[in-house]
Amino acid sequence: MLLNKIASQTMLGVFHANSWGLSITDEVMFDLIKVARSSPNNKARLCLHPSPDEISQVTFLAFCLPYKDKIHKHPHHTEIIIPILGQASYAAYNQAGLKVESKILNGDNLLAISTPKETWHAVEVLSDSFVMVEIGAGPFTSSSTVYI
Repeated sequence: MLLNKIASQTMLGVFHANSWGLSITDEVMFDLIKVARSSPNNKARLCLHPSPDEISQVTFLAFCLPYKDKIHKHPHHTEIIIPILGQASYAAYNQAGLKVESKILNGDNLLAISTPKETWHAVEVLSDSFVMVEIGAGPFTSSSTVYI
């Protein structure tokens, strides 16, 4: 598996690049989907940043059916999501957990979503698998994500 040659698994389903400057090929994306498919939470991530302490956080995330995020927010930073492969639904919620906005993310139709900090949101996979890029600020800590 190419993924194991370019990154180190730091947690179950979480890989950090061995160094900045990786070229992400189809083979790497399909390896990530395989990891997601065999993961108990149907999710895998390849962090292009070598350490969770990095200020720039760029992550390829792969999801497989059935997958739906818990509604969450990032109190300290904006998050940008860019679909790469497959389809998912992106939704924003109010503080009561009621959906206020919904969009379809499609790897065939580029639509970057910028989620302001403090915005409750979630992604639900619609196709067999879905890959997206997530860009945010680090470092990642236990307080970086808050759930309803």
